[in-house]
Amino acid sequence: MKTFKICTITIILALFTFSAFGQIKVVANGKVKMGNERPNNDYNNEVTQEILGLGSDPYRTGSKLSFGDYGSVVNYSSNVTIGEYGNYDSDALQLNGKYGIYLTSGGQGNYNVALFTSSGDLELRGSINSYSSSITSDERLKKNIKPCTNALQSILKLKGITYDFKTDSAEMYLASLRKVKTIDDKSAKDLLLSQKETEDKIKAAANQVGFSAQELQKVLPQLVVTGSNGLLAVNYIGVIPVLVESIKEQQAIIDAQKATIDALQKDILAIKAKLGMK
Repeated sequence: MKTFKICTITIILALFTFSAFGQIKVVANGKVKMGNERPNNDYNNEVTQEILGLGSDPYRTGSKLSFGDYGSVVNYSSNVTIGEYGNYDSDALQLNGKYGIYLTSGGQGNYNVALFTSSGDLELRGSINSYSSSITSDERLKKNIKPCTNALQSILKLKGITYDFKTDSAEMYLASLRKVKTIDDKSAKDLLLSQKETEDKIKAAANQVGFSAQELQKVLPQLVVTGSNGLLAVNYIGVIPVLVESIKEQQAIIDAQKATIDALQKDILAIKAKLGMK
């Protein structure tokens, strides 16, 4: 019986300390590792739990599931990572407490689909489809409220443009998909679906209508902001009040001109009456 207990304990310890694929290891600092190990995977040795996939390439994925401060600034400082993590082959959901929450996707590279910034902003790469939306605009939240003046002059300076978004990466990806050779029906269907989705993205990026942020910034700088990626973004909703006030200013001009024309017509009729003209 004593020999059996010793063997059982030995096996359990081996399972928790052996570092081969699929094993569990508890290291000296209390971190629990499951699966494979990679050199310098945890840059600062601070992750509390880690589940890694197979493979030993240090330049590929970092983890399938990890908790803790995943390294330092040079290692992206992710606090929670679900999915692959690293510089390449990244399909990841990163919950990052220092610089925001990143929702990412993509194959070769790390493409942000959505980012919740530390300031509470949401940045998206792509369109938003919704049945309706509302923007908080309660007067009780505002101060220094003033009428929007010289709106017509501002609108007259704006330049509406048509354009195509650049889709170089999508076109390269589509070209690579068209070179893929499938080996079964399922792979062929998946490939066709990926091609169709990519083609739709390229088509959707064409023939857009809007403003140049740089041009709008010269006229209404308060409606242009710089995103965390350094790109300029336009508050299109903010253009609406300016349009409304410009229409009102234009209507006031039209009403004044109509009043002048009516007065002139009355004067003409009076002069004709005096002259006996019809």
